[in-house]
Amino acid sequence: MEVAGDITLDYLKTRKQLRRASAKFQGACSTRMVDMRTELDAGHAMAILAAAWLDEADNAERTRTLTAASS
Repeated sequence: MEVAGDITLDYLKTRKQLRRASAKFQGACSTRMVDMRTELDAGHAMAILAAAWLDEADNAERTRTLTAASS
């Protein structure tokens, strides 16, 4: 996901529309990139949280955390 986001960002920076760089006047693209980066960061955080819970005794909170991380 991170590589795809980087490639997309590079494309948006160089894309031209009406002889101007699109990123300068297409706020929707920038907003979507921010949303994608937020989701990626949330995924990283959830993976770290799940890894921290792997060594804990099997209980309801561990199960809930690992289930949330897998979705």
